[in-house]
Amino acid sequence: MATPKIRADFNGLFGDVLCLSHSDTCVDANGATIQLSIGMKVTAFDEDADETGKRDDLIASGVVKRGGVTWTSYSLIVIQKKDTSM
Repeated sequence: MATPKIRADFNGLFGDVLCLSHSDTCVDANGATIQLSIGMKVTAFDEDADETGKRDDLIASGVVKRGGVTWTSYSLIVIQKKDTSM
């Protein structure tokens, strides 16, 4: 199975922990609902633009864990952060 690409709000990045969801699902790059599970490898992204207005997404890859911000939330333990377009 390919690593899911899910939408995330990078304002929820705290060090190497990115809050993904306050439920057990996220939305992927195609708008489909993805069921999160502990230990799942994902790539998270947030649409962004560079100083000239060209799309330059924020991207982080890692492993899903439970908790982080609150016990009921799911977080991504960030393994790799990138600043590049998808």
